[in-house]
Amino acid sequence: MYYKQSILFDRPVGNNIFIYDERKELFGKAELTIPVLLEGSLDDIQLGDTIVFAEKIDGEVREFTGLKDLVCMK
Repeated sequence: MYYKQSILFDRPVGNNIFIYDERKELFGKAELTIPVLLEGSLDDIQLGDTIVFAEKIDGEVREFTGLKDLVCMK
């Protein structure tokens, strides 16, 4: 269930298909990262610095960072 390496979408697949071409033209690349999935606790949650989501809002392309790791807590 857990994976130790992040997954990089650098092609128009999955969620990266939305506004991919516009992002590629604006920023020179259009990558989305799915962070590592690990078992942990609230202490393991940290903000990340990679783009995990992109959306067009009011005509403007916006990119968003997310968590450094996805943490599964039991």
